[in-house]
Amino acid sequence: MSVNSMVDRFLPPEAPEATTPRARTLEETGSRRAERKSPAADAVGAALAAVVAYIPTEIVGTYVAILDLLGDAGRSWLWGVFLFFVVSTPIIVLVTFLVKHARRARAARTASWPWWAMGAATIAFAAWAAALPDSVVKSAASLPRGFGAAAVVVTALILGTLSPLFEPGAKKT
Repeated sequence: MSVNSMVDRFLPPEAPEATTPRARTLEETGSRRAERKSPAADAVGAALAAVVAYIPTEIVGTYVAILDLLGDAGRSWLWGVFLFFVVSTPIIVLVTFLVKHARRARAARTASWPWWAMGAATIAFAAWAAALPDSVVKSAASLPRGFGAAAVVVTALILGTLSPLFEPGAKKT
């Protein structure tokens, strides 16, 4: 999911007079389709939605492009790029939130910041980066071949399970 879409879930609703008609998002369309499927399909769809919901696509895309540009750079460069993106992910989510909040002419209090989205996006980015071929994370600890994929699946399970506790408007059962 894009950082913009992730941040939208944490913004307070706009005033009724400022609301304009909009197209349904992919998530809304997918959730309506999932309502018509079997319980097993719902479980698979929920797990997939958890993966997609927290992977910051702009950040992952930029990271992959920079890795490609660096080519055969030394491991220290690759670690530096990885750590830069891990540190910058929550900052990018926060800046996006603050810019969108400012457009609504409201001051964003620290308590209203998207803390969950900042943390979840950072964890999801690190797991996704670990799943990439020749990841610096896997090579550092000589981790097994399937480690990255397992990291993404476990991250999706954890984030998907915890999200109802932290997302505004989510059903808390």
